[in-house]
Amino acid sequence: MNYIIKTKNLTKYYRKKLALNNVSVNIPKGSVYGLLGPNGAGKTTFIGVLSGFVRKTSGNVLVGSYDIDKDIQKVRNSVGLLPQDALLYNNMTAIQHMTYFGRLQGLSKAKAFNSGKELLKKVGLTRDMDVVVRKLSHGLRRRLGIAQALIGNPKILILDEPTSGLDPLIAANVRSLVRKLKDENVTIIFCSHNLYEVEELCDHIGILDRGKLVKEGKISALKKSKVLTVTFNKISKEDKDIIKKIGKRSYVEKVMIEGKEVRIVITQGSKSSKVMKLLVDSSLDVNTIKKGSSLEEEFVEIVE
Repeated sequence: MNYIIKTKNLTKYYRKKLALNNVSVNIPKGSVYGLLGPNGAGKTTFIGVLSGFVRKTSGNVLVGSYDIDKDIQKVRNSVGLLPQDALLYNNMTAIQHMTYFGRLQGLSKAKAFNSGKELLKKVGLTRDMDVVVRKLSHGLRRRLGIAQALIGNPKILILDEPTSGLDPLIAANVRSLVRKLKDENVTIIFCSHNLYEVEELCDHIGILDRGKLVKEGKISALKKSKVLTVTFNKISKEDKDIIKKIGKRSYVEKVMIEGKEVRIVITQGSKSSKVMKLLVDSSLDVNTIKKGSSLEEEFVEIVE
């Protein structure tokens, strides 16, 4: 597989606190890579290191063919970053803002203006290019932040909570833009607490917890499984034995019994209805049955 980012044993300390602990990731070229983790897991530190704005304590980082220790400027030129709280120049118009940052990238004034105009068109801000930034809505400011991150045609785009605080329509537009960029072979690192959004957009995921990478892989492997969360009014030892027998079926990966709640992971999603029928036909005192997101269940189980 052709990887565009590889890290090995990446470690970072903040005042004797371990923010990253031997993190090794492999991000395929042209993929949308979902970076997940609870607050304080190390996601912001990790993307800061990848983009060249935070110094690692130890470990190796390759971005494309560039070693971050030897080619830091080339790494920064390869990466576009939209932080969660992107700072924008409120007194400039959108096109002035883009032109200014284009000039910082070393473009001539004419090229910076034309490039900025094209990028604003790409993110749907053509009609607002002459609007002062402070007058743009939150959603339009997020689009402007994405346009700014795309200056210089970076091979890698890092988006930190790009749909946070957006209304459903604007969030859908941002997701559509992410798909379009992927079609243009831009590698995207997508940080989000919205697991349904991650399932919809991402090809691969990495889960950080307390500075460690606790899981990484193709999201398709997780989406093949379905999870039933079953609550019971009462559950006896005999009932548990029946549930464990259901868990021995070839299409059931595992059964987790916690008090009156049971989680059943099914490797073949089409068999979920059959499992529900088995539960009902066994005369168990079922209260509710809920089909859950396999990624959500996996995430909760890992970081709890």
